Amino acid sequence: MAKLGEVYCRKCGAPLKPKTTEQILADIQAKFFGKKVYMIQEMGMYLEEDELARFVRRNRKKVDQ
Repeated sequence: MAKLGEVYCRKCGAPLKPKTTEQILADIQAKFFGKKVYMIQEMGMYLEEDELARFVRRNRKKVDQ
């Protein structure tokens, strides 16, 4: 079902296209060059954006220590 239609960004409306891992990493490097970036893997299901934000804040504190 994921391939039945066009996918658009919910914030800006731009069309989204599939990317390889290398393309995603290149985009991250270009956008955040010289900055600290946290790469996390979601370990649970977050129904609300607030829940994911709390998860990121909790784990950011662990990494910074």
